Amino acid sequence: MELISEALALEPAPTGVTVTVIEPGTFVTEFASSLRVVAPDEVYEPTVGAFLTTFTGLPPEAFGDPEAVADAIMAVFADAVEHIRASPKARPAELDRRESFPGATTARGA
Repeated sequence: MELISEALALEPAPTGVTVTVIEPGTFVTEFASSLRVVAPDEVYEPTVGAFLTTFTGLPPEAFGDPEAVADAIMAVFADAVEHIRASPKARPAELDRRESFPGATTARGA
């Protein structure tokens, strides 16, 4: 998803559109209590098995606070809402600017 988002960000960048990727990491939630882990076979035991052993042995304090990431996501959302609300106000000025380009035709001038 990160690479897709980075690629997506390149296309609209010249227009002022931005793409925000949120990769919050690992947080303490109730998700783990319903998680069913299937032990890896011998091929993946040295890598995946070692990771699972280490990961499941970590105390809750080793993970981030989900409230903090929720607050950060809401701040990004609020910023987006502010820009979206401002967009309709900026459109008439942008149209006026584009109408002044040589060869531009408009419904008003027709």
